[in-house]
Amino acid sequence: MENVIADPSIVVAAKDQSSCPLGDDTIVLDLKAGLYFSLNNVGAFVWQMIQAPKSVAEIRAAIVATYDVEPDICERDLVALLRDLAARDLIEIRDAAAA
Repeated sequence: MENVIADPSIVVAAKDQSSCPLGDDTIVLDLKAGLYFSLNNVGAFVWQMIQAPKSVAEIRAAIVATYDVEPDICERDLVALLRDLAARDLIEIRDAAAA
């Protein structure tokens, strides 16, 4: 069953990964699969935020405050990024009540 990604959902980077900045981007290594992933500057910003647990609402608010983006576009793109990272087991998404 796919995790529901909502404002109160808590997102945190998975433990079985390693990452490093590369210019404005970030490279993430999935230690279990041995695969590298590249995140652009906004993805890198999100990645840095979720090194400690954050709610989706906190992440979205920080993106909107930092970048020139409409909140609805930010919401759509953020959820897509989080779904992609979750599908690759690079993040954990928790129900806020369970966190």
